[in-house]
Amino acid sequence: SQVAALDLTQITAFTASQIAAFTDENLSALDAAQVAALTTTQTKAITAAQIDALTAADVAEFAETQIAAMTTTQIGALTDDNVASLADTQIAALTTSQVSRLSTAALMAFDAAQVAAMSTDQVHALSTTQIGALVSADIAEFADTQIAAMSTTQIQAWSTTVISELEVAPGTLGQLR
Repeated sequence: SQVAALDLTQITAFTASQIAAFTDENLSALDAAQVAALTTTQTKAITAAQIDALTAADVAEFAETQIAAMTTTQIGALTDDNVASLADTQIAALTTSQVSRLSTAALMAFDAAQVAAMSTDQVHALSTTQIGALVSADIAEFADTQIAAMSTTQIQAWSTTVISELEVAPGTLGQLR
């Protein structure tokens, strides 16, 4: 791709509308340094269709500040696999509005480190639909402080299966105190 040959000054010279006009292939062709050079305005200009076409490796190239600058529409356009592959620092950078746009499948794919990276504000921002879709293994990954941050409505969204499985698993009842 010709875009891959551009230097960082040339990358930063693109307008938001020019970035939005990139083909999926051009956006994917940017290397880590070129992605890091994108300004907040340029990052916000990436379309949902372009975001949807990114690979996990492409998404990994975005800095935390760029992830935080993305719109909720952009975050909602990330594939479940891309969300599941986010680094802990990228997850920590998500705003509460962005967290509320994550699919239930993406949340269920989080590993323990990714769950641990979520702030209590991010956990509190999860919808009852998101919380209700989690299985006991997912809930068990939340720290005591994260469980404490959940609203009563969120806790009520847990299925009876989740509750019964948590009751059987040693050490997990402490999370509900």
